[in-house]
Amino acid sequence: VNAMILDDPRDAAKLADAIGRVLDQAGLREQLTHGAREFAANFQWPEIAARQLTVYFSALGASN
Repeated sequence: VNAMILDDPRDAAKLADAIGRVLDQAGLREQLTHGAREFAANFQWPEIAARQLTVYFSALGASN
């Protein structure tokens, strides 16, 4: 809906194929663009920063 997932992102041929499909297929490009915008609209930078701090502090064994 909002992204293309590669089995192996190190496979240059498959990556090139995926990029080519997005460039060549307007419908796919529009679907991915719309889905990505909807997904991103659910997140604001302050919320993302707060979540990231929680992850950091959790990894350190501390609390914020």
